[in-house]
Amino acid sequence: MVKICRGLILFLIFMTAIVISQGNRSAIGIKDFVVQIICLPILALSALHLLYNKDTIFIPKAPLAILPVVYGMLMTGTYLVTSRCSANYQALTPQLLGIVIFILIIHHFRKADVGRLIHVSVAAAVISSIYGILQYFRLDPLTWEHIGAFGTLRVVSFFGNKNYFAIFLLLMIPLGGYVALTSETKMSMIVGAIATALMISALALSFSKGALISFFLSGTISIGLLILKKRKTARKERGGRGKFRFLIFCIPLAMMMVIVAFSPDIWKDYTKRLKHRNHYIMQRVSYCQVALEIIGNHPFFGVGPGNFARFHPQNETHRVNTSNPNHVLNHVHNDLLEIAAEYGLFSLLAYGGILLIFFYEWANRFKNADQPDQQLALILICGSISGYLFYSLLTVAGRYMSSVFYFWVVMGIGYLHLSEDDPDKNKFISIPNWLMGRKTLSFAVAITIFLIFGVTCKKTLANHVSDVYISKAYGLVSQRDYDKALEYLNRSIQLQGHAVEAYYQRGFVHFSKNRVDKAIADYYEVKEMMPNYVNVDFNLASCFYKKEDWEKAIQIAEVSHKRFPDYLAGMMLLAYTHYQMGQYQKAMTTCDQVLKRYKGHKAALSLRKKLKAF
Repeated sequence: MVKICRGLILFLIFMTAIVISQGNRSAIGIKDFVVQIICLPILALSALHLLYNKDTIFIPKAPLAILPVVYGMLMTGTYLVTSRCSANYQALTPQLLGIVIFILIIHHFRKADVGRLIHVSVAAAVISSIYGILQYFRLDPLTWEHIGAFGTLRVVSFFGNKNYFAIFLLLMIPLGGYVALTSETKMSMIVGAIATALMISALALSFSKGALISFFLSGTISIGLLILKKRKTARKERGGRGKFRFLIFCIPLAMMMVIVAFSPDIWKDYTKRLKHRNHYIMQRVSYCQVALEIIGNHPFFGVGPGNFARFHPQNETHRVNTSNPNHVLNHVHNDLLEIAAEYGLFSLLAYGGILLIFFYEWANRFKNADQPDQQLALILICGSISGYLFYSLLTVAGRYMSSVFYFWVVMGIGYLHLSEDDPDKNKFISIPNWLMGRKTLSFAVAITIFLIFGVTCKKTLANHVSDVYISKAYGLVSQRDYDKALEYLNRSIQLQGHAVEAYYQRGFVHFSKNRVDKAIADYYEVKEMMPNYVNVDFNLASCFYKKEDWEKAIQIAEVSHKRFPDYLAGMMLLAYTHYQMGQYQKAMTTCDQVLKRYKGHKAALSLRKKLKAF
């Protein structure tokens, strides 16, 4: 069973990066489902193996193995005590699955298997990089057809977003260096060098500015660490091999600089950013201010996974991007602040503890390393994790499968590399030995595992199919095929009763078909699951306006306007409602506010013309 589990884990690492859905479209939803559906049988097989094989599965006494479990439990507890709906579950799932894959790696693999894990990860990254580079040159590698200009420099690959693709590459590029620099044959070294060059090219073309900064920072740290061990390495290696490897470390940084230097698109964007640097700096500062205020109000357990978007529009001091509720920022652009805001300070302490213990153990091993290959491996693992951590301070990485999954994969590789060569030294308690003398308990545990496995599989499949139906409904709504969209949304709600997106979209469909009471019912369902869902108050106010219930419409429209004071559609709804209620002066004042923000607003000019008659 261990061999089957290892094979499935390797398959999962590979497939997560290269799964393809419908040509060049994003496969993020498919990828999440792939991870869940493969993790479940691995967990079931691991549990069976645990029950019937002595001395093979054990709880390690290492804090680095225990803390991630505590971290996952704290995050799950936060989810359970806050509002629960599909949006919360989708934010929590990537972190939990990442922790699960970390636990599976450290239990099913040994130090001798590190090379296999790295080779599979690099292979997936190379395929993704080739796909992304071809996309940059306007080719869809699935059909070899020209896909047209994107309008800006970006690499989508299989991740749907250049930033998440870039985070993945930051983790994988040092592993490509591992393949090249620790290879035993010239051919392996050449293959590793080509793989690394492809990944570096894709990262440069991803146009992710934060990723480029993080790449140079982690590269600089890696070179600094190499210099620290240079004398020791020179004594161990003759013939200038140490200097050659030092030069190899500098090549990726030089290669990145060349690609950036000869890319006019990148320079154009950097010039724009520098010109408006105060705006971008203050925008990021405001994100942090909002997060700190939320942390101050909910310090211990946070506001729940995915709930930052619900809470920050209420902030009266630091409003962020509230001119359009459909574009309210849904994350902090900083992983540490997001963990603290959504999961609380206890979870942040657990996460920080994992990193501190990892780097403490890494520092001890690096200090005592006397073999050049061991030193290089430690430097490259540090470069991989530090690159991710640098960028996680500039964007959100821990919410998306395409980034956090591979972070925990690399953490698992690092754990194995830092662990004792003899795994028996690390045993705290052997679970099978403890269970073997308790047959009744063993039987109960086995039955429980199978029940949980069956229920979880059913729920995972239902959630995935529900998300597919919602996606199809969005497309049909854009084509105004409301009847077919409604059919898919009803199916989605039957499968996943807490699907807030399905209720929200169904409310819009009912509104479009003049079924106002049904639309109101759906929007209230949304408010029950997520009371401050970004645009639900405006939609509800629109429903009551359509019913000519002016008092209710004005009451809810004012709530929407308070949360999004610069949203022109919300302001116009207020103006029209005041007009219908005969409150002409208030309607005139609101129109003037709209015209002050947007002088040529046709609806405001038209209504103002009518109001002049009174």
